[in-house]
Amino acid sequence: MSSKMKNVFGSGFAISWVLILVLAGTALLARQYLFVDSSPTLQEVLAKEDLRPSTDFSLVIAAVLAFALAALSIAKTYEIFRRSRPVAAVLIPEEAEDIPAGVVGNKAGELREEEEGLAIENAELRSRLKRIEASLREAEQVEQMLRKSNISLSKECERLKSENEARALKRMALKTRKKAARPRKRKTRK
Repeated sequence: MSSKMKNVFGSGFAISWVLILVLAGTALLARQYLFVDSSPTLQEVLAKEDLRPSTDFSLVIAAVLAFALAALSIAKTYEIFRRSRPVAAVLIPEEAEDIPAGVVGNKAGELREEEEGLAIENAELRSRLKRIEASLREAEQVEQMLRKSNISLSKECERLKSENEARALKRMALKTRKKAARPRKRKTRK
C-alpha cells in the first residue's frame, strides 16, 4: 500500500491536485473576507440607482482553477489509457509496419515456448516443494516420537535408580543385622 501511495504522490499528479484545491479554497475564502464589502442597507440602495458591484476576481480565479483541475484530470486519464494499451501494441511500434509478419509470429512463438517452459519448471518446483513438505512432516513426527521415547526412558531410568537405592539400603540393613545377630565368642584360657 505504501508503494502505491509513493507512486501516486511521486508522480506529481496528486500534489498538483492538492495544490489547485488549496488555491481554489483560498480564493473562495478571500472572496468572502476581502473582496465582498458589507451588504448595502436599504437606504443606500434607494439612494443610489446606479449601484456598481465591486470588482470580484475570486470567482474568476476559482473558475480558472476548476478548469486546471479538469485539464489535469483529463491528461492523467489519457496517460493511464495510453499505458494500458494491449501488449502487442507495446511490443510492436506503430511505425514498424514494414516488419514482415513472420518476425512478429516468431516473437509470439518464442514467448509461448518460454511460457510453456516456465509452466513446466513451475510444476516441477511445486512437486519438489510437496516432497520437501512431506519429508518435513515425517521428520517432525519422528522428532515427536523420539521426544516421547526420551521422556519415557528418563522416567524408567529414575524408577530403576530408586529401586537400586532401595536394594542397596536393604543390603546394608541385612549386613548390619547379621553383624548384630552373630554371637561373639570368648576366648578361654587354658
